[in-house]
Amino acid sequence: MDDMSPAPREADAPLASPGASSIASPSTPPADAPMTPLRKVVLLLVVAISIWHVGAIVIWMMPSSYTRDRILAITRRYTLLTKSDQFWSMFAPDPLSLNRQLVVRATLDSGEEREVNLTAPANAAIRSWSFVRVGRTLKAHDRILGGDENKYLHGFALHTCRELSQEWGQHVKTLAIFRDYYLVSVDPATFKSTKSKTERASLGAHACSD
Repeated sequence: MDDMSPAPREADAPLASPGASSIASPSTPPADAPMTPLRKVVLLLVVAISIWHVGAIVIWMMPSSYTRDRILAITRRYTLLTKSDQFWSMFAPDPLSLNRQLVVRATLDSGEEREVNLTAPANAAIRSWSFVRVGRTLKAHDRILGGDENKYLHGFALHTCRELSQEWGQHVKTLAIFRDYYLVSVDPATFKSTKSKTERASLGAHACSD
């Protein structure tokens, strides 16, 4: 007698083995590779270079001080070579090209003459962290440099007489004030600057009070 048992249905088919399904699934991503000595060296180099560069820029921008100037002597060459210093040509098509300084020639009671540049200490006072009140003096200094000396010149001269007399321990008899200036030109390709011969304009002489 022929076997009349029904054919197995699809639902009765054996299930796929776990091994077969794992082959078809995407592979698991490998774990992160351990930090090799080479990667550590590269990472340390990147961090060191970044700290050096940021530190050199910060030192360049800091106010003038003994510590800053000592460190700047080391980092200045790097800052200039990498063009990280600031030039007016970076911000304006026609940068300021006239450099002016205020100079006084003091005559002491003994007849000795001394010439002093007042602009350098004024600029140092602006960049310093000192809380010394120099606002009015700097305002008069800047106005005189700008050519508005008629209003501020006499008072500024008397103040300078007193300051120099106290600094030198000798009385200043007369004070002659000059404005020195020279032209500065910057090559836009190389950023190299050249300056012309310094010229001097007399702003008058003043007698110092006793």
